[in-house]
Amino acid sequence: MASALQDSLNPVTRIGENPLGMQVQQQSLRNTLLASLLGTQPALPGANNAVSTQLSAGAQLIQQALQQSDLPATVRPANSLLSLSATAALPDSRQIAQALQHSLSQSGLFYEAHLHQTLQGKRSSDSLLQEPQNQPSRPPAEAASLLSQQLQVLEQRRVHWQGEVWPGQPMHWETELEEQGQARRNKEDGRSSHADIEAAPAVTSRLQLQLPALGNVSAVISLREQCLHIRLQADEAETGVLLQTRLAKLVNALQQLPAARLDSLQVQSGKPAAPSAASAHSAVAPLA
Repeated sequence: MASALQDSLNPVTRIGENPLGMQVQQQSLRNTLLASLLGTQPALPGANNAVSTQLSAGAQLIQQALQQSDLPATVRPANSLLSLSATAALPDSRQIAQALQHSLSQSGLFYEAHLHQTLQGKRSSDSLLQEPQNQPSRPPAEAASLLSQQLQVLEQRRVHWQGEVWPGQPMHWETELEEQGQARRNKEDGRSSHADIEAAPAVTSRLQLQLPALGNVSAVISLREQCLHIRLQADEAETGVLLQTRLAKLVNALQQLPAARLDSLQVQSGKPAAPSAASAHSAVAPLA
């Protein structure tokens, strides 16, 4: 489900197999774009680049978007992902995952990445036409809001989904692309190395559900280099016990995943805000 976020952050420029060269080329393209928005020429090495500039309308729009709230870009579907009748059985996990992926993918947040994929023949044009950018009746204010959220995704590398999975069942889901700590600090200090650039980021998902019979249940799922780590949290002690009794079945299902290896799975019960020795319990499933 996090593939859309990864796709949006993948570079569209390749310079041989040299990641350092790719970074230099991306920096050059970024400078050119900013210079175009500012109405100036790109900075030249060794030149006196002290010039007086005035922000263009496009640059002012981007500056305003970047100065807005640091909350993550949020996708809020107007309708439930799945329509269920009163007598219908609950959908399985694959149906829910596919519906979530479609909702996030078609939100318009990753339109440019999808456009690139379409030009490469990896995505159909019909799929691209369904995204908000290709809806002629979209009001200007909505277009500006979407641009702001796209910039937030690029800046923060996270997306928040909030809505109903099926009627009456709300869910909060946040996905974030996290760089390794030292690599991130080096990048912020301008000291990125070859190893930092090749370091695989972790994709972390956080889910929160308020279930009628089980109460509040949340999950933190982290994937780095095909290694999967999962922590489940149940506010109600009875729910925690129930989850612990089903751990073996969950472990067996996760171990069948072809693209990931389950490294850890933990279940905790009791409210995480202020756990007490009497009410907070945890269990770790054996993976052998």
